[in-house]
Amino acid sequence: MNYQPGDRMLLIGSSGNYGRVLTLVVTQDQAVDFDFVACADADSNNYAVVTIGSQLWMADNLRTTKFSDGSSIPLVTDTTAWSTLATPGYCWYNNNESTYKIGLGGLYNFLP
Repeated sequence: MNYQPGDRMLLIGSSGNYGRVLTLVVTQDQAVDFDFVACADADSNNYAVVTIGSQLWMADNLRTTKFSDGSSIPLVTDTTAWSTLATPGYCWYNNNESTYKIGLGGLYNFLP
């Protein structure tokens, strides 16, 4: 592969339900190991992960409809109700799950 020292490479690998995103600064020809890490939510959606420094982060936006205990997060589609919501809730951008679930994920409110 032709590259210049210092070039950055973005490597995306997948295997079954696992996805991994790696970046590296090229210094020489080298083999790259994809250590796949399971990252799934309570709806069984699987997410790619990326290492940033020494931490693993989700490389996709969250799109679950359930809490980690399996109970449902209330879907709130009314704009006024959303703006005054004092309990957990989620929605899809423009209330359009089929268009925005995969790319944007869910929108979740924050409760202190």
